[in-house]
Amino acid sequence: MVVLSLSIRPSLSTTQDLINKICYSTENHGFCAGIFQNNTNNPNTDIARLCQISVTQTMEYATNTNIFVTKARDNARDNTTRDFYTVCEVRYEALLDEFEEANLALAKRDYRSMLSHEGKCDKFVSDCQQIIGNRVPELSKMNTQVRVLISMSLITTVMLYRS
Repeated sequence: MVVLSLSIRPSLSTTQDLINKICYSTENHGFCAGIFQNNTNNPNTDIARLCQISVTQTMEYATNTNIFVTKARDNARDNTTRDFYTVCEVRYEALLDEFEEANLALAKRDYRSMLSHEGKCDKFVSDCQQIIGNRVPELSKMNTQVRVLISMSLITTVMLYRS
């Protein structure tokens, strides 16, 4: 669960300060910071750009996870396993739909709508993880990464909404 009680003045913070505040609020600071560092080359990157990175990377990782799930479902040897993967596929498709809407809302600077769309998504990943459990370590890792990215998106959207 993400705690969304950040009190930050983005205009007074450096990019690295913003990244630290965002990433220390997630469950995996290192992964979060790595995402930002790999996608920023400007030391003056503002919160709007960090938000865009978060949304874009969430969509990219979720798409890759959905591809993984679809392939695993197609290769499953029994119906029970196939059904488990189908649940994950449906949940990731819902996540991608919500993040597409969030991305459109970001373009309109409609941060309230973004929060509404993004806020639904952690449950989708949790549903997948709950049904798969630890039977597929690679999928568990992917789910954890997507959850961190959802947190990053929510946190940066809250920061934009409050600025």
